[in-house]
Amino acid sequence: MSLFQGPSFLSSIRVTALAASLALFSGVSGFPLFERYVTATPVIKADFADPSILLYNQKWYAFATGAYGAHVQFATSDSFLSGWHVNQGYDALPNLPAWVRPDNPTGSFVWAPDVVKRASPSRICKAITKDGAAVSDGTSPKGPYRAQSNEPLACNEEAGGSIDPAGFKDKDGQNYVVYKVDGNSKGNGGVCNNSKPPIKSTPIKLQKLRSNLITPDGDPKTILDRDDNDGPLVEAPSINYKNGLYYLFFSSNCYSTPQYDVSFATAQNVWGPYTKAHAPDAPLLVTSKELSAPGGADVSIEGTYMAFHGNIGNRARGMYVATIKEVGGKVTV
Repeated sequence: MSLFQGPSFLSSIRVTALAASLALFSGVSGFPLFERYVTATPVIKADFADPSILLYNQKWYAFATGAYGAHVQFATSDSFLSGWHVNQGYDALPNLPAWVRPDNPTGSFVWAPDVVKRASPSRICKAITKDGAAVSDGTSPKGPYRAQSNEPLACNEEAGGSIDPAGFKDKDGQNYVVYKVDGNSKGNGGVCNNSKPPIKSTPIKLQKLRSNLITPDGDPKTILDRDDNDGPLVEAPSINYKNGLYYLFFSSNCYSTPQYDVSFATAQNVWGPYTKAHAPDAPLLVTSKELSAPGGADVSIEGTYMAFHGNIGNRARGMYVATIKEVGGKVTV
């Protein structure tokens, strides 16, 4: 998920139980009705999971979970719905922050990246990991980004770590970061390590930021959590504001199962309370004959476009895209 603010760029990273990753902001509110349409063909037919999208100078940029030797993957397109080109061999974050654990058993790839632009003469990239969050800078959307802090922005290590960060700029100019506390990593086994009682909480947290987009302003607040309808978790949050409502998009169930999906909740205030949408209005994206385990969605700032991943075989998740329209209280994907 991406946030456009001014002449500088901000991106976030997540490092899971010892792996690295990028991501930033999105949201939800109210009780609008949703109609869904999903295209069946991925625009990136390679492993490009948890995409984050950014429009800059009439060009689209996408960042994704690390693969093929890159910590953070990078792709571009001139027309969002087609023509995506992955910069093979390019790493948007070639050097990981010092606080990334060197003993990571799952490798040092970055997960769920997100890049935002802010009003500042310097470019800044923010990173949240399962060990916490860091800040990096870049001179263009492409980067390369470099760590700017020896300390994480957010960290909930005892509860499972802070992951899946996404940035959000509210209508009054206030900036926030929303992220997941990875409680299922501390679970008792089963699907995504959290289907055997007692089930762990996987809260979505909202953190207000100071004007530098680096320093927390006050304490984070839980704005959403899993319930029995969500399976073992909720994750991959993204906030948007449109026509008086905050839309919080998220995935539920387990990414490695056909039950993984994209859903949403709504609120009239950025701090909530958020109300989850239910059938027939949600989930928005589910497994079908053409699509397998959709998730990790990011929505453009103006709420027109969505990017997400789906399984394409051989344990790879390709990038899909869709247009989003809001008409008379309904959102069409």
